[in-house]
Amino acid sequence: PPHWLRSRIRRLFLVSLGVPIDLDEILPASKQAKLVLPSTASPRTSSDARLGSVARLQGDSNGSSASVDSSGKASASKRRRGPPPAPALDLGAARRLCSTTDEALAGLSDAELKEHVDVLEGLRGAAEGVLEYWTRRTDEKLGDREAFEGVIENLVQHARKVRK
Repeated sequence: PPHWLRSRIRRLFLVSLGVPIDLDEILPASKQAKLVLPSTASPRTSSDARLGSVARLQGDSNGSSASVDSSGKASASKRRRGPPPAPALDLGAARRLCSTTDEALAGLSDAELKEHVDVLEGLRGAAEGVLEYWTRRTDEKLGDREAFEGVIENLVQHARKVRK
């Protein structure tokens, strides 16, 4: 069985609770590695300075397809598993644009109105893309559910036959 005092899970748990841990006592020097905790949902804004460095590192500025893991070894980027990410839609901007009052629209010049309409049409196109994405995902999940239910029904029928 694993040694609980040296367990990585225990260390991560204690660190996440804010309990100070002396790794020199627990682990030999060769086994000590930097603990990187997964970030929890926090109310930080994107203007946080710490996020700027992460965004810079994740950017395409260096043109490399290799990444560096926590041990400092380079590893080739792997193909992403699962469905593609949902198309981006800025709901805050959409709400703000759609809630423009008649008085505000009346105060706009023709060029500003055309620009506003263009932005709204672009937003509508993005919303249609998001709707199509989630409709497709929902249909896929419904198909998966039906397939799993069919498998379960077949297993139940087979189990009944075997019992008889």
